[in-house]
Amino acid sequence: MNNQPTETGRWEHAARGHLPRAVWLALAAAAVIAGGALAGDVFGGAFGPHDQELVVGPAEEAGGGQVSSQATAETPERAPAGTGTTQGLAHRHVWSLAEGRDGRLWAGTSQGLSWFDGESWRTDRREDGPGYSRVVSLAIGDDGSVWAATEGSRGVLRFHGGDWTAYTTADGLADNAVSSVAIADDGTVWAATLDGLSRGRNGEWTTFTPHDGLAGDAVTSVAVADDGTVWAGTHDGLSRFHNDSWTSYTGRGSLPGG
Repeated sequence: MNNQPTETGRWEHAARGHLPRAVWLALAAAAVIAGGALAGDVFGGAFGPHDQELVVGPAEEAGGGQVSSQATAETPERAPAGTGTTQGLAHRHVWSLAEGRDGRLWAGTSQGLSWFDGESWRTDRREDGPGYSRVVSLAIGDDGSVWAATEGSRGVLRFHGGDWTAYTTADGLADNAVSSVAIADDGTVWAATLDGLSRGRNGEWTTFTPHDGLAGDAVTSVAVADDGTVWAGTHDGLSRFHNDSWTSYTGRGSLPGG
């Protein structure tokens, strides 16, 4: 693995080679943490084009970190090296990253959402979008839509065709403060909140709580597996949604293989 610091000592980029994505990400994270290469916590990351580079969002206690990457021979136009707010990024404190279907790199920050168009960062401040909300999680749909989870009054937002659509408690979302968002292959959207896990289909929302079998109300993360299984991390354990039913793991030895 190629761990290359910048002139300021920040870790930027590592080549994945042929390791599986999950294994490489785990190894990269372990190496960075053990080596102290990042001057703060990493809140988000995304693989670049061709799965050959990883871009991370570090955050420092004083002022936050910055999005970094390193140009490669294959993708020189998509390597925003050493960028910060002076180059158009909404805020230096970066919480989440995702690569769009069109190759754009999206960065969720403490004060809005920015994207890198190959030359510079751009931020959309329209009132119907994220505005200055903290964007803590991003997901990309098969149709190219960008979904953003916010920790403000905006709930979860969808960007598609140049327009924003916001889904909030008024639309059936459990809470307007969303900690994580994920999208299934069939387009179903899952939004984690402290008041349950909401599922969005065709603009309609249903919320799951412990009454439905979820381990706890406070859901901090959600992920969708390739087979459509949904995993939800809560303050009270881990829950699995498969074949329209929940299975929760709440104690030592209750996890699969544990």
